[in-house]
Amino acid sequence: MNICPNCNGQVEENVKFCTACGQEVVSAEATTAEVIVESALENQTYAPPQYQQTYQQPGVEPGKNAAIAALVLGIVAVVFSYVAILGLVAGIIGLIMASNAKKEGFTGGMATAGFICAIVGTILAALGTIACISCSCFACIGASYPLMW
Repeated sequence: MNICPNCNGQVEENVKFCTACGQEVVSAEATTAEVIVESALENQTYAPPQYQQTYQQPGVEPGKNAAIAALVLGIVAVVFSYVAILGLVAGIIGLIMASNAKKEGFTGGMATAGFICAIVGTILAALGTIACISCSCFACIGASYPLMW
């Protein structure tokens, strides 16, 4: 027989609750087992395992998207450098994106390639614009003077 810890009444072996007060009754064997488990848990200390290598989530590389955009804009600036406005705008935005990729810590070659392509495209577009303006100015000046032969 077990004894109720609340009212000290006697409770049969297979009964989980005291019939007098309704308190849950734990057998002597269960109480001893709980004490052993609790003391074993108190003596245990948990230390998380030490991992040697940390893994980064795939596709989460800082600055990679800016580097890709810089490369694409650099190529667009070179290809469309004959169209002054498009080449200049794409080149300038490509330069900004490449510098942002480097600031974010991207170490790949895409940002550098985009930076170089953007510089080349911007220079070609600027030279084309200057040549176009100078040719049109010379054409205007030449048309205003009569030929002196």
